Amino acid sequence: YYIMPKTKKCLEDIDKYIRENHFDECGIIYCLSRMDCEKVANKLK
Repeated sequence: YYIMPKTKKCLEDIDKYIRENHFDECGIIYCLSRMDCEKVANKLK
């Protein structure tokens, strides 16, 4: 697993990490709130 700190550009960092290291694979991203989960899901669509 991998833990990423929450920074101002964390959504871009998550997107880049997945595309470079786990492209075409499935995984789980945990967030602290439902709103954060929605933001991440919308970014990764």
